[in-house]
Amino acid sequence: MKYESDFYINLSYAEKVHYRQIINICKIETKSILSKREIEVLNEIAAGASNKEIAEHLCISLATVKSHIINIYSKLEVNSRVRAIKAAKRHGYI
Repeated sequence: MKYESDFYINLSYAEKVHYRQIINICKIETKSILSKREIEVLNEIAAGASNKEIAEHLCISLATVKSHIINIYSKLEVNSRVRAIKAAKRHGYI
């Protein structure tokens, strides 16, 4: 952080605006992109499958399913299955 603030303080106003725009674009893209496997998990959730059923259908461990769900919630900025499905539909993932 110290180096970033040293860098930022020496920028002109226009450069600061541009820098903030770039940082915001990077943040949005990293939050909104789901992996292929996360989309597969989302489709299983949308079909009503339990975590155990998802693990069996996708041949992965239950812990991996839970990890994918945590990542999905984080990337879609939601905290429930229903909200994840709604957000995924809104973003065109399912």
